[in-house]
Amino acid sequence: MNNILIRSLILFLLGVGLAHAGEIVDDTLQAIKLDDAAGVMEGLQRGLDVNFVDEDGNSLLMLAARDGSTQSTAMLINAGAKTYLNNAYGDDALLLATFGGHEAIVDMLLAKRASLGANPRGWTPLHYAAFAGHAHLASKFLALGIQINSVTDNGLTALMLASMNGHIDVVRILLMHKVDMEVRDANNLSAADHALAGGNSDIAALLQPPKK
Repeated sequence: MNNILIRSLILFLLGVGLAHAGEIVDDTLQAIKLDDAAGVMEGLQRGLDVNFVDEDGNSLLMLAARDGSTQSTAMLINAGAKTYLNNAYGDDALLLATFGGHEAIVDMLLAKRASLGANPRGWTPLHYAAFAGHAHLASKFLALGIQINSVTDNGLTALMLASMNGHIDVVRILLMHKVDMEVRDANNLSAADHALAGGNSDIAALLQPPKK
């Protein structure tokens, strides 16, 4: 067999291998969307790394957490998926689950000691809960001792995020935990300012200092 035929055969076999690998990835990602834990396990048994990441750096666990795929999340955790990986945007599985309000998944990740600390952009799970209006998760994180007044890379606090998006239940919870209302962001705006800018006058009224 001459060299040209050998090279052609190698390229053909590589192409078949890549096509097969792509099929495994596609099947597994679809199983995650459907929360088909058996299908996800099958993907791992076919050779997919439990910590495989897509082009945006999302691991299988991150995708399951984001999509609220509870059974798939549990299976991936039991299979050894890393909870601390960050995608290209700095998000980890806990942040994605929090943003979606998937409390059962949040609890699974916390049981595996997922970090309550800030991502590279300064966002903590409390910031995500406040932004999305998930009061039950905000309460959970505060009970676990998360930093209530921490700021993102552009100086936003959880109180500012809840205020600008009109999440009054989260605002009330933060006030009960003695949040600092006077913190200002990179543009010198307070939480009350953000509330007014968002048309949330009811929240702005809550954030007024008490009259002497």
